[in-house]
Formats: sequence, C-alpha cells, structure tokens
Amino acid sequence: MKNKTFYFLLSVLTGMFLLEGGSPREARAQADEDTVRCAQAVSKAMVDFTTRVYEAKSGCEAKRIASSRPKFCGQDERKTKDLAAANQRLEREIRNCKEGALANLCPLGARNSVSLTAGLASEGDPSSIASQLGALVGRLFVAPISTSGCSPRPGWDADRPAEECVKVLSRNGGELFEELQECFSDCELKQMKQNDVEQFCVDVSTGAPTNSKVIDCVNKEVTAFFSTMDRKCSDDGVDQLGCPDGQTTSVAVAASVATEFLQMAESLNLGLFHSNCRSETDIVVDTVPSSATLLPSGSPVTVSCGTLVDADFMAGNSILRLDSNVNCDSVQAAIDGLMVSATGITIDGADEYGLVGMDRSRYRTGAGIRLLPGATNITLKNLKSIRRFGVGIADSGLNTGLRIQNVALRRNDTAGLSIHSPGVVIEGLYADRNKIGAILEGDNIVIRDSTIRRCDGSRGIGLLVRGMDTDANGVAVEVRDMFFEHNGVGVDLVGSFHRVVDNRVTRSRYSAIESDTSDSLYDGNLFRDSRQGFGLEIRGVNNIINENQSQSNGLAAFAVTGNGNTITNNSAGDPRRGNGSKGGGITVTGVENQLGGNGSYRNRPTQYSIGRSNVDLGGNVANDEEISFGRAGTTVE
Repeated sequence: MKNKTFYFLLSVLTGMFLLEGGSPREARAQADEDTVRCAQAVSKAMVDFTTRVYEAKSGCEAKRIASSRPKFCGQDERKTKDLAAANQRLEREIRNCKEGALANLCPLGARNSVSLTAGLASEGDPSSIASQLGALVGRLFVAPISTSGCSPRPGWDADRPAEECVKVLSRNGGELFEELQECFSDCELKQMKQNDVEQFCVDVSTGAPTNSKVIDCVNKEVTAFFSTMDRKCSDDGVDQLGCPDGQTTSVAVAASVATEFLQMAESLNLGLFHSNCRSETDIVVDTVPSSATLLPSGSPVTVSCGTLVDADFMAGNSILRLDSNVNCDSVQAAIDGLMVSATGITIDGADEYGLVGMDRSRYRTGAGIRLLPGATNITLKNLKSIRRFGVGIADSGLNTGLRIQNVALRRNDTAGLSIHSPGVVIEGLYADRNKIGAILEGDNIVIRDSTIRRCDGSRGIGLLVRGMDTDANGVAVEVRDMFFEHNGVGVDLVGSFHRVVDNRVTRSRYSAIESDTSDSLYDGNLFRDSRQGFGLEIRGVNNIINENQSQSNGLAAFAVTGNGNTITNNSAGDPRRGNGSKGGGITVTGVENQLGGNGSYRNRPTQYSIGRSNVDLGGNVANDEEISFGRAGTTVE
C-alpha cells in the first residue's frame, strides 16, 4: 500500500490504524439504477449539508472572535438563516430519491426521507451529524478547556494570530470534511455499478479505507490541511484561542481536527453505503432512455446519449425540458451527450436534471452539449449538472445568440465550457473541478454573476480568455461580478479590449490574474490569498488598472511589466489588518506607466518598486505617508 504518510502521522498522534485488506465480505450484486441514483443524491445531499452546517457554526465563531464588539452566535440571525437554508436544501436533494430506492438503500438505517433528514439534521439528537459538528465547534472555540498552561478563550477582538487560526479551522476545516467525504463516496458510487470488485473501498466493520485510490485521496486532502495549518496557524495563535480541542500546538490541533473529520466521514460512509438494513435484492438493469417534454405542445419524448436535437426532433416546439438526467455513464464510446442543430430553441433542466458523462475516463472526449454549426439563438438553462465529459458545453464558433443561464459544470476532463462564438451571454454559471473552468475566445462575450472554483489541471485555470474585439466596438470579453476560488490561476487573459470588473479572486495557487492584454480595463476587483503568485500581473500595454484591492499574496500585490498602463486608486495590502503581500506592494518594471492615488500598506519587502521612465500622477501613499518619484523611479520600503 503506497502513500500512507499522513495516515501514519495520524496513527502516531491519535492511535488510529490503517487496514491493509479489510474484513472479508461477500460482494453485492450490481445495484439497480434507481438505487444508484438515490445513493448519488443522498451522498451529494450529505456532503453539502454537513459542509454548510460546519461552515455556518464555525464561521459565526470566527466572526465573533475577530469582531471589534461583542457578538453572540446563539442569537446570530445570519447563522440561523444559513442553517435553515442547509436544512431546506437537504430535504430538497433527498426528494430526488424514489421511495422504493431509498428504502432499499436504507441510509443511516432510515427507510424514508423524514427519518433520514432527522438523523442528519436534528439538533436535539446528540447522535445526529448536526449535533456532532456543533459539539466539535464548541470544543474548538467556545467550551472551557482544562488543559494546563492554556490562555483563556477570547471573547472578541482577538489578536491577529488567533484570527488567522480560526479562519483556517473554519474555512479549510470545512473544505477538508467535504473532500474526505467525497474520497469515500466517489469510490463507493463507482463500485455500486460493478458486479466484480477487486478491491473494496473500505473495511465494513471499521470504515477504514482499504482501496488504494481512497487512501491516496485521503492522504492528499489531509496533507493539504496540515500544510495550510503550518503556514497560517502558529502556536501563538493556538494559545490565544485557548487551546482548541484541548491541543497546545498547531500540528496537534491539525491532527485532532483531521482525525475527527475522518472518523465522521468514515461513519457517514458506512451508514450510507453499508447500512445493515440495506436490501440484498439488487438487480442489474440496462440503462433506459431519459424522459423529456416538448413545449408548448406538452408532447413526451425520450432522449439518450448521442441524441440529435434538430428541427425534426423539436417538431415545431421551442423548448426541450428534461424530466430526468441524460445518462451516458455506461456508454463505452467517445460521443456527445446531446447534439443541437435546431435554431431558436431552449433546453431546460428545470433546476433538477442535467447530463452525466462516461464512467470510464478514456471515453470522455466529447461534449455534454455540443452546438453544431447553424444552431443560433439557443438558450441552455437550469441544468443542475453537466459532468464527466471532455467539455461540459462546447460550441462550433458559429452559434450567435447563445445564452447560458443557471448551469452547473462539474468534473469535465478538458473544460467546463468552451465558447468561440460572438455575442454569447453567460450568467449564473457554477463550474467546479473542471480542468479549466471556462474558455472564452469570441467577441462581445459577457460572463457575469458566476462562480468558478477548484480547477484541477496542471495549473488549474479558472477562466481562460482569448477573445478579440473583431467588430471594433471597444469590448471583446466582459467578466463581471464573478467569484473565483481555489484555482491554480484565477483568470488568464490574452487579447485586447476586455473588461474585468467587480470580481473576487481568492486563494489561487499561483496568481489571481495573469494578463497579456492591451487596452483592457481592470476595475473594482479583489485579489486575495494567491499563495505562490501575484494578485494582478499585467504584461501587456495601455491597460487601465483602477480601484482594485490586492491582499495577502505570495508575490507582489500588483506587478506591471508592460508599458503605457494607467494604475490609479488601487490598494495593495490593508491598512487596518496589515495583510500585505509577501512579495511587495506595487512593482512596476515597464516604462511610461502612470501611477496616481494608489495606497500600499504593510507589504514586504517594499511598498513600491518603480523602475525608470514612469510617470507620477501624485497622491500615492505608502503606509499613510504620501510619496513621490521622478523619471529615475524609486523604491519605498
């Protein structure tokens, strides 16, 4: 068994152990399709619910500890709303199970949705997962600690080291729990579809993983959590928090939290996939075509993987509404999910359905939805998930009038979205764990009010922009009101006349934005926590960089190597919190760049590093003191 490093570390620190083979058991028959779908729905619901509950409870305590005035989470309105929303979402997701399938699966010993929801969400039951998470949050941040030598628990207005620790434990702890659950469920869901299983996912008597891929996955996530704790949560911060969970060092807290989340993930996995009351009458069924409805006629139709949606198929109707997922998981061929050649139509997932790609990765070279040449004025909306294809949605470059609204793209091997047509409008997109979140190469494209996160390619690019202003109207691609997090690079841009406005780009592994653009606008954005890169890196010419904030980056907050750019009213670092960037504030090595009204605060090693032949417009501030520079440039520490 390979890569047991962090399991071994946890075993040393907590007394856990890793099983090599697992207890013997008879292999189940391949589960029927309804049971598999139910397991998928319940698994997703559990992961989403537990993550939301932990983040709501721990996030409130984090805000309390950082607040400048008294704040009590027991009476916090935002926390109450977040928990209520988590419960409502849980109930809605579980309803995706057919009652017979839910009874057959019997997750956590529950044969109906009411019992299952209560077992997960009941705050009055100390054995429910919501209560267990609440108890963990209490031990981390609230409950009195008897460990000798610990400082008292902070009430509010804690020092900076304590704030950093509580942020990691709240934010990254929730992400760890989410990822650990998915390590198990990804394996279990795959094995439910198989008759012959060579290596079971877990030992059914203990819950410990026995499958090498599950072990590798757990090791990876625990390693990342330990690394983040080591970088951001010091022993001083642990002491100022009053010894979370009774631990006195950062590594001990990390081990304690990782262990508790791992044990909960193992327990939930056993309860979902290996319940003692699960029926043994699973049968093998062939995949059946998916149901859909043509509107406005109301005519029922069937669609399946590879269906061509053309004028004949639409039969004079304008809407194709999916009434179940288009399921390609058993297909052993590299084909598209749906191919569209009709014009002026809408494909609507009704917020409930989407497309599921191939189970085997070697067949994931097609698109979930492919727009063929001539398919114009198409709307794709309310698609709950398009996942496990090569590309989630792909056009031909000739699909004018395309609208994409409220669509989720997950785990596609090449990109979630690949658009080359002009005049496309994208809003409400949610792209998660695609190699590249979205590729935009046309003109007059707008993407707004969307989220792109956790892109997992070699550099994991969230948004790749390559558009050009071919009609000379001054706009090629507009990126507005977007949220990017946990990508390798948040946004990578080439071309000219782009507008990047009011976006939030956080926790990139490398830079938040890398730009080789010209004549483009970067206005009102926030770049934060780029671990190994810049907040904003501008290598092109004649761009306007205005009123952006850049904080806590591994390299400079703003790095401008191009020429003739205008850099005004930006903030590098935060004067109140002191979260400057480690690689400097504003660094300019190009020429004929104009700087005015910028502020640089508590960055290391310099606030400004301005090369020769740049222009001082005045009003630039370093740590609250105005600075000036001439054509020779300047360096301000």
